[in-house]
Amino acid sequence: MPRGTKLFAVVKANGYGHGAVPVAHAALEGGAGGLAVATLEEAAQIRGLIDAEHVLVMGGLLPAQATTAAATGCSLAVSSRELAEALANSDPAVPSSTSRVG
Repeated sequence: MPRGTKLFAVVKANGYGHGAVPVAHAALEGGAGGLAVATLEEAAQIRGLIDAEHVLVMGGLLPAQATTAAATGCSLAVSSRELAEALANSDPAVPSSTSRVG
């Protein structure tokens, strides 16, 4: 990989059956710069292992989850205009630079 490239290790689905926390530890020790999960619940499982902004929640969040998602401080995959608007209007609001629109 080019110098300066950051690798996110995907630890969703309970670390693919190996345990999210042990897999996350191994990934971070191996040089991963971030962790990716599918849900807010999975993000909560790895809380404290890495700064929240280095956790990407990839799953399809609903607009009703915007305030809870924003409060995590995690990077969020945004899959709809409605979710983007809900995040922008949530308290705390999610800055567009920390959201990944996909």
